[in-house]
Amino acid sequence: MSIVLPEARGWAGRTSGTDFRERLARRDLHNDTKRRSRIRAAKTAFGWAIRLVLLGIGGVIIGFWAYADGVTAVTSMATALTSAGRLTGLLGAYLLLMQVLSLARLPFFEWAFGFDRLTTLHRINGRLAIALILAHVGLITAGYALMSKISFTAQMMLFLTGYHGMLAALIGTILLVLVAVTSILIVKR
Repeated sequence: MSIVLPEARGWAGRTSGTDFRERLARRDLHNDTKRRSRIRAAKTAFGWAIRLVLLGIGGVIIGFWAYADGVTAVTSMATALTSAGRLTGLLGAYLLLMQVLSLARLPFFEWAFGFDRLTTLHRINGRLAIALILAHVGLITAGYALMSKISFTAQMMLFLTGYHGMLAALIGTILLVLVAVTSILIVKR
């Protein structure tokens, strides 16, 4: 008894083998297109979910600042500067964490956003984080100087000599700025 292949007699007598293969190829292409569409939709949804979580964490940080008398304690220019300095410090620290995460090559970040977009976000976020950290230093120092009725430089020296951990914070800030400057110079080459 010989076996007759579907190509030889057509698929159930309806089509030839060539037509069958073409129909399979069209079906596979259609399924592949649908699969790509589903993957694209999943990436988009996952990307938006990540964005919402990150913005939610930023909102929680602002909520903690407001709960700790961030707004209600403002009674003068000195307290307004100090309060704004605290907020910029909190947000700057959060953006520094995001800076590390944006190029940590985390698979779910890379899958959702793509490496090129993460690199662009890393560049923008880095500039914003540095600006917030430097604003934190300036605003806190100016606020405390106004409260103490001394000059900005005298308050800075008082911070460095009289407050625990301020020398390490200054060194960390200087190193952070140096890393940012060297990164910008390397990228511009």
